[in-house]
Amino acid sequence: MYIISDINFFLFFLIFLFLVFFSVFSIIKSSIIIDRTIFYFSFFLFVLFILNKTGHGVDEITYLNSYKDFLVNKNGFKFEIGFEILYDFLELINLNPIYFNSIISILLLTLMFFVVNKVVTKNRSIVFLMLIFSGLYLDLSFNIYRQAFSCLFFILSIYYFTERKDKKNFFLFFVISISFHWSVSIIYVIFILLFLFPKSIYKKLLLLSIILHFIVIIYPINGIKYIDFTFLEMLGIGDISNGIKGYILNSDGSFYNTTFVWKIIILFPVIYSSIFIYFNYRNDKYINYYILLILYSFVFIGMSYSFRNYYWAIIFIPFIFSKYISNKVDYNLIFIIIFMIVNAILGFYSSSILKSIYLSG
Repeated sequence: MYIISDINFFLFFLIFLFLVFFSVFSIIKSSIIIDRTIFYFSFFLFVLFILNKTGHGVDEITYLNSYKDFLVNKNGFKFEIGFEILYDFLELINLNPIYFNSIISILLLTLMFFVVNKVVTKNRSIVFLMLIFSGLYLDLSFNIYRQAFSCLFFILSIYYFTERKDKKNFFLFFVISISFHWSVSIIYVIFILLFLFPKSIYKKLLLLSIILHFIVIIYPINGIKYIDFTFLEMLGIGDISNGIKGYILNSDGSFYNTTFVWKIIILFPVIYSSIFIYFNYRNDKYINYYILLILYSFVFIGMSYSFRNYYWAIIFIPFIFSKYISNKVDYNLIFIIIFMIVNAILGFYSSSILKSIYLSG
């Protein structure tokens, strides 16, 4: 934990606690002004956080090099069309590659700010703090840019469909989300399942998920590797079959190649939030969708960088928790505050990405 070994991050941790305190205070006092102040202050704090970083995440270097190549030759661009359009825009404004990574991270932060402002009707600051002080944020903003953009537009699309009943905006953000990362198409297929399963099954599925995730910390369960993908070859898309098999059977970054402690750190947001939701279950589309997503992620837990499958579900947690917040200090709020602090310590202040973007500079 870098809050112990580095004085700057210890001070940054104290700022985090200060922000949590006043965010909670705004809830108790029903103060929109304090909530808005913390919301905007947190945004500008992280703009400074981005502008003052001295290093890069691993994938940031890959994207920086791809942007440099793009400026020289657009042929053979290997990413999705949404990212290509973004590169076109950056080229249009003559963005110097020196500023590329900072601008992308600020764009992602701004989009996250916009999403929270749009989706959450009150207590926005506590939701935003849960998002930015997390390992999820660090990986999305300083590593996996394409999945980050896709995740945030994905949240918007689900919001417009479930909360606003706005099919036009749902389709718009659905298309944008897919244009940044093709894998989100699988997540939308799971969204269809939400309307096919009986409502009575979700709490049972959640209990099953909690049990399985406790087991998998100790004992590996990786049945997905036995799936036969020859049906894809029969459809004439053998290259896709080989790609999928390679990704699933590759052990690089696998959950099972991590230590016991890192398994706990990776699954903490899922297990903690799942227990909370189970004992406070509501028949809510966000909650039921979250349950399906963590089960989907569990099925593929043995594959390469499987923890990133969980991001599609984990990003829902702050929005789900916001539904349980009332204007008083109760068990729900205490449970959420504990989650925020522990998740920040384990996911944000212990992340190797933090070391890459700052301490290695």
